[in-house]
Amino acid sequence: MRFRTDTSQGDTGKALIAFCKSETALISGLILLHWSQSVTLVLGRNIGRASLVCGFLLIVGCCLWRGQLRPKGTTWIGGAVYYATVLMVNSVVLKHEVLSSPLAITFHLIVIALLICGFVLGATQHRVPQHPTSGIHVGMAAVVIGLSIFFARRLQAIGVHGSRAFGDMDLNPNGVAYVNMCLGLIFLVLAIKDKSSVSRILCSGAAASTTVLVLGSASRGAVLWGAVVGVLLLFVQRIGLSRIYRLLQVLVLVLITGLVTTYAARRYPVIQNRIDHLKYRFTSIIEDIESSQIRDMSISARRSQMEYYRHIVGHWWLNGLPKYNSYPHNQWLEIAVRFGMLGLPFLIFSLWSGTKALQRLIRGGPGLSREELVVYTLFVFAYLQSMSSLSLQVNRVLFLGFGYVLGAHAAQKGHESIQPS
Repeated sequence: MRFRTDTSQGDTGKALIAFCKSETALISGLILLHWSQSVTLVLGRNIGRASLVCGFLLIVGCCLWRGQLRPKGTTWIGGAVYYATVLMVNSVVLKHEVLSSPLAITFHLIVIALLICGFVLGATQHRVPQHPTSGIHVGMAAVVIGLSIFFARRLQAIGVHGSRAFGDMDLNPNGVAYVNMCLGLIFLVLAIKDKSSVSRILCSGAAASTTVLVLGSASRGAVLWGAVVGVLLLFVQRIGLSRIYRLLQVLVLVLITGLVTTYAARRYPVIQNRIDHLKYRFTSIIEDIESSQIRDMSISARRSQMEYYRHIVGHWWLNGLPKYNSYPHNQWLEIAVRFGMLGLPFLIFSLWSGTKALQRLIRGGPGLSREELVVYTLFVFAYLQSMSSLSLQVNRVLFLGFGYVLGAHAAQKGHESIQPS
């Protein structure tokens, strides 16, 4: 009896270790990380924070277990972390407000940790078994659909007519749009890659339900960039009648989503109000272009910031702006203003990794694993989103993607170096 118990415990331990190393663990961590906001709204702050912490720890745990596979090119990530530390110290010396509190410092440390995790995960991805379908993700998709329904119903209670605000719930519209679009893209990938019909239906439903919340946020950036990445994702999944059939299933469910959104807009006036406001925000851009006048407050504020930083370029060109306290809604400009010439390697690396990820997403197509497709899709979306919103220290997927691209490149170079000549 003791022998059987020990054997059972050994099998359980092996299964747990296999899970921690798997792509299922990483994708589950990303889902927990991004649904924490809906969990907070529905179940309270403590549960939401627990979800956030569990998601982060699951990603870190996956990194630690895969680290035992001894990824190639660790000196690259070591140099990147050293350079990131130099930039942080420079920000402290210049008294940047984004590093003026323990919470702000914690955010920076988290993105550095995700940079390291991304490297290890990207460098070891090719050595991890792939699974066609995960029951865990099917269950998570069902939970996301439920959370989205509750979230949408709460919109009526916390909505403000003609406004993008979320009442007293401490929810930023851009943040709501960002995390829900990330969730939608994750489940869109799973709907495309999974082979189970039940999984495809539930994952497509989860993607659709989170899209409704994105539309309800009236955030132009997330809607625009999410649509671009979503369409790109569908187009790159080419070749094969079975895959075309699966894509048609997804497209049919997206059409159903449009019908459900229309019904929800008529059923709940606040949703219609937000969608109308989103339409107005897009049409106002066209009107401003036609009239050659900037009347949109959001665009006007961004333009004013760019003009301001251009006029004071002499104060920040060398090593960054002293007492920097507001981000300019553009990743490249933020790097320049915060770090000056000291940030030039960061900017070059950003351009290289963004281009590399886009190429990998397009050229890899159906050959990419679920993990690769999820990470590259999220990274491309986060990168595009960073050109119009979100400061560096809160765009966590961006740094996970930076590390993942670097790790995958290091693994490729290491593999090429041992090939026979």
